[in-house]
Amino acid sequence: MSSKQLEKAAKENGYKDAHALKEDYGLNSKSDIFVDKDGNLYAGPRQGSGTPQRIGIRIDGT
Repeated sequence: MSSKQLEKAAKENGYKDAHALKEDYGLNSKSDIFVDKDGNLYAGPRQGSGTPQRIGIRIDGT
């Protein structure tokens, strides 16, 4: 997911910005946020090891 998409998703979900969203979910610089084809957001490691976990919000804020 691009930085622009992440910023928009954060605002759609009531966060000030992407940093606030990542902080709220306890994510650091080694974590990234991914989106599936249905618009669900997942958090997982940047290096690709491990399975991303659904964080319970959608890209469009619904």
